[in-house]
Amino acid sequence: MIILLLLTGIPALCQQKWIIYDTTNSPLPDNQVQAIAIDQQNVKWIGTSKGLARFNDNQWTIYNTTNAPLPSNEIYSLAIDGKAVLWIGTNNGLSSFDGQHWNNYLPGKMVNKLFYDEKRHTLWISTEKALLKYDGAHFTQYDGNNSTLFDTYIINSMTVDQNGIVYVGAFDTFQ
Repeated sequence: MIILLLLTGIPALCQQKWIIYDTTNSPLPDNQVQAIAIDQQNVKWIGTSKGLARFNDNQWTIYNTTNAPLPSNEIYSLAIDGKAVLWIGTNNGLSSFDGQHWNNYLPGKMVNKLFYDEKRHTLWISTEKALLKYDGAHFTQYDGNNSTLFDTYIINSMTVDQNGIVYVGAFDTFQ
């Protein structure tokens, strides 16, 4: 079981106060928290194995396939872009939510990691067999056919340095 923990009151290590949220004391859809993102208004977005939660420190809103056009309730990753759009990676595609409108992309693909490069306004997306770049208009796919990436591993982490070089960590490799 994975639960959501929030650390508050950082003035001194001995005065830390942890608030534990789980399904027994909150509307959190599941105790398996797989992704967290915080937007510019300090709203916490929590991706679980049974849906997406929005928490503004006072009120919870739950999104799942019954009340939102998410491609799946299994949320693997979250990212917020420079236009305050929330990107949601699921086991059945990618969604975006601007606070009013939902859009879905990459149907049927497992999207396990997202990273937004603020400097280049680019969303990096890892799927089970490729790395994709989204520039706001087009997707560019990198896989074993057009790059040195192998198409048989899952990317666990990624980041972009100041020069725009993408680093990925996967099972048994770092590139």
